[in-house]
Amino acid sequence: MAITLSRALAATYFGESSHLNYGTWFGFSDEQQDAAIAHATRLITRALGSEVTNETTDTPSSYRPDYAVYEQAYFMLANSTAIVDGTQTGPKFTADDGTGQPRERRDVFTICREAQRWLNASAGAGVQIARGA
Repeated sequence: MAITLSRALAATYFGESSHLNYGTWFGFSDEQQDAAIAHATRLITRALGSEVTNETTDTPSSYRPDYAVYEQAYFMLANSTAIVDGTQTGPKFTADDGTGQPRERRDVFTICREAQRWLNASAGAGVQIARGA
């Protein structure tokens, strides 16, 4: 079954008491958040080779493709030089760390580390102990 992904569910994930990047996520416009979630969903769908689905009944709690989408969306917004910060009177890109110099370029079109962690379905489950007869 496909997972429902939305800005409202992302807002829950990035809740004030549950995520360090709460303030940054809510600093982006609704349109930017929607676009980033849609784009992140496409990236993760390609990485998985199938639609992002709800498999939480049969998989470990470390496998949360919905959380992976939200982390990827955040990563793309926070590191993209294509997103202009609308609160400025002149161009100021989100990849500018406040010094006026752009940060080191990051490839925002690859799956970020935090999203990869949520996609690791076998975390801690790959080792089995077998005893001889």
